[in-house]
Amino acid sequence: MSFTQFELAVADLAERDGFTIEQACGGVNDRGADVIAVAPDGRTRVVIQCKHTRRGKSVGAPVLYALNGTARPVHGADVVVAITNGSFSEPAIDFADSQQIKLIGHYLLRQWATWGTPLAEVLCLENQPVPPVRPAREALNWSEIWSKLLSQQQQKAAAPV
Repeated sequence: MSFTQFELAVADLAERDGFTIEQACGGVNDRGADVIAVAPDGRTRVVIQCKHTRRGKSVGAPVLYALNGTARPVHGADVVVAITNGSFSEPAIDFADSQQIKLIGHYLLRQWATWGTPLAEVLCLENQPVPPVRPAREALNWSEIWSKLLSQQQQKAAAPV
């Protein structure tokens, strides 16, 4: 899975959970925002930085420094989120806690994507209407993507160096 496919999958899942997507994919000049979504209440703006990592890698604090510097002042975020298929370093976790940045690592990502826990619940957003579960766009079957990603990571880990 490419980083672009990862960003699109995150946007697709947010849309599945009733969020309105304003930006589905970042790019070179995204200024720290890969996905921008508005919660089902129509008032809560969520800015998401997506980091697709290789097996065993973690997202470090510098990624969160950049996100924190732009999410609220540039993108008008009410909720700031960093999401990865991997994990976050201890300094990143400490910084996120101090700046009220929500982190979604591989476990919460699986809970959201595979088990269907709504994003509002994953982010602990209060007073958000939870829409009935709608299937994600067929073009992005997250379960298949997740299985393929895990398979690729296992193959890379087993490959001789």
